[in-house]
Amino acid sequence: MAMKPVLILGFVIVVIHRIEAKGLVLPKGMTQNDYCKGCIATVEAISDRKKDGISAKKIIAKIDKMCSNLDGQKNRTTCHHLIDNHNHDLEKIIRGVEKLQEMKTWFCHEHTFACIGVKTNKQTAKELSDEELLAHISKSGGIKRYPNPVRATDEL
Repeated sequence: MAMKPVLILGFVIVVIHRIEAKGLVLPKGMTQNDYCKGCIATVEAISDRKKDGISAKKIIAKIDKMCSNLDGQKNRTTCHHLIDNHNHDLEKIIRGVEKLQEMKTWFCHEHTFACIGVKTNKQTAKELSDEELLAHISKSGGIKRYPNPVRATDEL
């Protein structure tokens, strides 16, 4: 049991070290949570334009305008900050990656570290009422039970 706090502390130190080593610099007066949300909003805006059939060349040419049209001042500030500091990498996702989740993961988590250590909406469990839970179970075909899923003759 004593190892868990040490492991967690070690993980936190490693994450902080990776963020500092990669030089995560936030715009003045912005929290990392807001920066993460702005990064995700930027990637979603790029994805929307790609889905609308706008060419990569046009998206790149008008990326400043796209940033100015984002909802919320913090999202706009983050978008402009990302352009200033990660322009070539934004161009990579505009020209290459198609799936939105892959774009978010690569850019906001793995590359810019904007969302490292930030809990996003997808990670929060949704509380379902009893009625919603029963409706979900009935739609999914109910609960399937498998008696004796592991047999004594199975090798481990």
